[in-house]
Amino acid sequence: MASLSKIDNRPQYVRMADVLTDRIRSGCYPVDSLLPTEAELCLEFATSRHTVREALRLLTNSGLISRRQGSGSRVLCRSEEALYVHALGNFTDVLREVSETRFTANIIEEVDTRVFSCPFMKLPERRKWLRITGVRSDASSNRALCFSMMFINATMRDVVESAPEGTDLSLTVSDALGDSVNEIQQEISVVPVPQEVATSVDLDPGNLTVQFLRRCTDVNGEMLVGSANFYPVDRFSYGMNVKREV
Repeated sequence: MASLSKIDNRPQYVRMADVLTDRIRSGCYPVDSLLPTEAELCLEFATSRHTVREALRLLTNSGLISRRQGSGSRVLCRSEEALYVHALGNFTDVLREVSETRFTANIIEEVDTRVFSCPFMKLPERRKWLRITGVRSDASSNRALCFSMMFINATMRDVVESAPEGTDLSLTVSDALGDSVNEIQQEISVVPVPQEVATSVDLDPGNLTVQFLRRCTDVNGEMLVGSANFYPVDRFSYGMNVKREV
């Protein structure tokens, strides 16, 4: 039975999380292995299921483990990873955000807005678009950050289809658009995670997710490309610098 220091005045679930974190760091629980079940941890630490769940929540928030109902707690990495901080001040920051992450496409399909609708993206009517869905990951750790959905004007099909296999299509499209993007519109909201998104980012349907919408338009206000990213709430932070014009 594991013992927790009685001299430490912090809550029991915090001390328990520290013990489990040390075990993960030391390799006692290897990456991609499962932690003991909640029942086993309750028995080992002589504590309640509520305390165990709070300790596991801390490990989840730090990025060490992922949890899925019925599948247990799986070790993702051996050290805590920082939240993805989305900091924007100008077009350069937007491009930097794309370069610091990597988008892996899973589905590419053509949709026609005469028969297809996407309320949150507000696609122009009577147009054909390429709908590309996949997962955006941290470029350095390869950790899944969010489920991503892009809508690209179907006239750019050749650009997408000619990209080498394994290419980050968001970078390909960004390069192809060049200086034609005149304005970038963004909207952030917290919504229940869609069914399509849940399994990609290890969430249960109904959990809350940060919905980050972006529309790139030309000088006439016509949308060139739009994207919707769905982040687990513990993997997203937003920062912005605003300077007074002189």
